[in-house]
Amino acid sequence: MFTDQFPPVPKDPAEFKRWEHTRLRRRMLYGAWEKDLDARVRLQIGNVRREAYSSPDMSSNILRSVVSQLSVLYDTPPFITGPPLLVASVSAAGLYSLMCRVQRDTLGLREMLLRVDIANDGGLTFRPVFPDLVIAESYPDRPGEPIAIREARQRDGRWTWDVLDIRDGGSYRVLAMDGSDLSGEYLPGVTSYPYIDQAGRPYLPYSMFHAAESATLWDPYEARELVEGSLNCAVLWSFFAHCTRAASWPQRWAVGVEVPAAGYYDEDSDGVGRTEVVTDPATVLMLRAAEEGIGGQPMVGQWQPGADPAVLQEAIAAYERRVATYAGISGSSILRKSGDPRSGYALSVSREAQREAQRRYEPMFRRGDLATLRICAALLGLSSEGIAIEYAGVPLSLEEQKERRESLLAEMAAGLIDRVEAYQRVHPELSREQAQARLVEIASFEQVLDAPTAGKAQDTALNGAQVVAAQEIVLAVARGELPRDSGIGMLQSFFNMTEDQALAVMGTVGAGFSAPSEEASK
Repeated sequence: MFTDQFPPVPKDPAEFKRWEHTRLRRRMLYGAWEKDLDARVRLQIGNVRREAYSSPDMSSNILRSVVSQLSVLYDTPPFITGPPLLVASVSAAGLYSLMCRVQRDTLGLREMLLRVDIANDGGLTFRPVFPDLVIAESYPDRPGEPIAIREARQRDGRWTWDVLDIRDGGSYRVLAMDGSDLSGEYLPGVTSYPYIDQAGRPYLPYSMFHAAESATLWDPYEARELVEGSLNCAVLWSFFAHCTRAASWPQRWAVGVEVPAAGYYDEDSDGVGRTEVVTDPATVLMLRAAEEGIGGQPMVGQWQPGADPAVLQEAIAAYERRVATYAGISGSSILRKSGDPRSGYALSVSREAQREAQRRYEPMFRRGDLATLRICAALLGLSSEGIAIEYAGVPLSLEEQKERRESLLAEMAAGLIDRVEAYQRVHPELSREQAQARLVEIASFEQVLDAPTAGKAQDTALNGAQVVAAQEIVLAVARGELPRDSGIGMLQSFFNMTEDQALAVMGTVGAGFSAPSEEASK
């Protein structure tokens, strides 16, 4: 992630400033920000006081904590519609496992790129590309889509530029940092632009993800308050650790006395240094009159503690919560896992805030995901027609399910909503007609299952698990995954139903089912 060799520096001052700030954010996301924190501590308290501290406390990183918790769009892999070969290839390459990290980095850095290519074995490969290694250009009327990319990339221990441009039919070169052409070495046999889709149009093998629509290629300074506040919070927690360790008990002083056997260490050129005596609450500290007395009664006393850790912790935690709101979440959505608002290092975001973040970020990431899938299709020689993607929502916890159920029942009892609207709230992807049909199907299904079996002594009422299993068979037929006759046969075999009961349970589901042809399945 961060190599020993220094990466290149852009000559343009604006690009240089963008790269430097983005690299600070990236160091904070990847745990390489200790020097940045130490510099911030020295800036705020000075070098002399800094020497009294131990290592800065890196355990508070609001930027990383908040964006990690808001990156939930790919926790459940999305559902892809498109050519079967495309879907299988994307799944085999593990794209959406990688996208969990890409979303986090996009929210933290504001932009991310994904380089898509074909591996030696013919499979797809995906490589995240950080915006502090990219210089790009775009059309004026499409400012958020790059048309030319210059990516700084390390090869064989040296930095090179991958330069791709889709204007004038497309061009692809590899350049050294001094501008010399290395294309023959790293692109052997490539004589024309290699990235051409089925329509004959050149394309960039990069998809770009934005955290928000800004009508620009780069939006690096948005939510900079969160970055600066995160550094300041880490300074405050470092101060808290220092105060707890060195200033949370009374400060003792003595006049006219000295401790026997006190030794010097770290002496300077004049032989003057600090004295050190190891003490413990279980020991008695013996004092004697100083050889050079003050001409009066020796005195020993103490001052009050320099800091109250509990009060200091509560104040820093309040500042920490305020900083977290710059990520676009309300203060009421920021929780403390321990339930104690004074407990540090337990900042968490409510599930409702995660759902709101998912709704807010989904359109932007859908655009980037569709661009990725179109690039994959072009690389595989497939058409991009009909490609679509659907995201799973953040699942409700047991407590949230209980609260929603009680709320819906209360609204139904008060006559504010009917059963169809209540079912739609549980399944928002269904239209009112679909929800109504599903309720009718459920009612008839339960009625048949509770009816006695003709000609048999036992009752056919099923337990909860069996009802769920039978419903899954009906749904599988409805989705076209099973022929209707197979579903009816399974209901009869698995649940000891008569044919009439199985037909009644299945209803009209799957009446128009036809097995997909071999040509259509390709």
